[in-house]
Amino acid sequence: MERRESFNEHLEGPVSSLRKKINYMTRENNETLNKLRILEPQNEKLESDNERLSKDNRRLEKKNRALMEAQRVYELDKKETEVEMRVCTALKNTFSKY
Repeated sequence: MERRESFNEHLEGPVSSLRKKINYMTRENNETLNKLRILEPQNEKLESDNERLSKDNRRLEKKNRALMEAQRVYELDKKETEVEMRVCTALKNTFSKY
């Protein structure tokens, strides 16, 4: 009997230390889970916003490409018109001399 008590007394220190570690880890785990419960909805909202903004960005990039192409065409038309105006002015000057 004395041997058993001695053995139990010998285990009290490590068992107590282990219980303290388990309690600490349990508190840490609970705190982490609480933080996760707060952060998950925020993360879902951010992901949703990111998805929406990505779609908007793709739509705007497509529109921008179309506008750039239209600008290129208008600039070519402007150059052609300027050349035609110079030719018409030159012809007018030529015929006005006669």
